[in-house]
Amino acid sequence: MVIPIRRHARDNGVINPRVQKVVKGCATRYTMKANETNHAVHDCKDAAAARRPLFTFRDLVYLAYLFPLRLLAVFVPIAVWRRSRVLIAAVFRLFTAKQRQFLHTNLNGRLNGHGRSYNVERVSLQFIDNSIAHAIDDLLLNRLSKRRLLNCSQIIGLENFQNALSANRGVILASGHFFGNRVAKRYLSDNGYPVLSVRSMRGADPSMGRFGVRWLQPMYEQFLHSVIKHEVYRDEKDVALRILRHMRNNGIVNVHFDQPAGHSGTECSFLGSPQRFPTGFLRLARFAGAAVIPMSCVGNSESFSITFGEIHPIRESLAAEQNGDARADDISRLIEKLESQIFAHPEHWELWKMRFVNVPVDEAP
Repeated sequence: MVIPIRRHARDNGVINPRVQKVVKGCATRYTMKANETNHAVHDCKDAAAARRPLFTFRDLVYLAYLFPLRLLAVFVPIAVWRRSRVLIAAVFRLFTAKQRQFLHTNLNGRLNGHGRSYNVERVSLQFIDNSIAHAIDDLLLNRLSKRRLLNCSQIIGLENFQNALSANRGVILASGHFFGNRVAKRYLSDNGYPVLSVRSMRGADPSMGRFGVRWLQPMYEQFLHSVIKHEVYRDEKDVALRILRHMRNNGIVNVHFDQPAGHSGTECSFLGSPQRFPTGFLRLARFAGAAVIPMSCVGNSESFSITFGEIHPIRESLAAEQNGDARADDISRLIEKLESQIFAHPEHWELWKMRFVNVPVDEAP
């Protein structure tokens, strides 16, 4: 599928001083709440860190990924990597029995019921296969992009995306954590639609040892930065202004709103249980007059599809937005669409491995 190439976005956005002042205030309050949540999480993790072993199997996986595999990805033919996915996934399954059991329990508790029935064993195996394909795509993404080898088989709702851009007020692509996101965003960027990704700072992996947390995880973050390229962190003090300025230049921003929001989020029902979701991106869209479009990306670099939903209506007045029920209504409609995407492609949603943890965080696999 070929998307029409976009030449250049306009670059004359100016932020109204009054809006800038309001956004700064919102950003300050958001950052303070995020920091309070992070400090509480870090205190818990510091206590857990003392109980960490020096080296774990997860450390070994990261070590192999960041050094020999990353080096091999530079010169081993892409076709060889793609054919090896099944073998790597089969080997990986042999050493992840505990993680597979956790995943199986998680899937069974959230997917089945309410008239739905899934073969959880099959979904969990496909999830592992997609995880391996996702990791290999990260290694190869720069090569695939340079050689124009990203195969987008289908774009659904392209007119929704183009109509939103035609307003020249920026677009927020609201999505969940699906394995196809990075290859899809790189494909859009290669065709003249660069996407700014909003990310969260990664905490210490509970399955890592002290060696991995101290050395390997920071290296992995640097590697991800080389893959994603255009990104901001929601924990940064000026993130709201940077996003707003980008949208005022008719830029495109991707927000993963299924990321846990802590105490500052709005609570809604999600997959059968109450969860807190971020709503700050809806507030920024209102300030900028930007369109919010649900997006889902399914597949891997060999074949993936992009779906743009209809423009998501949000509250026009700040008074309505300050009402808790109004905020919940705004985000709940997006959550319903996300749930339908997950039920349609459960094996492609990344957060099964971490979103619903029914054990303490430092005991999760």
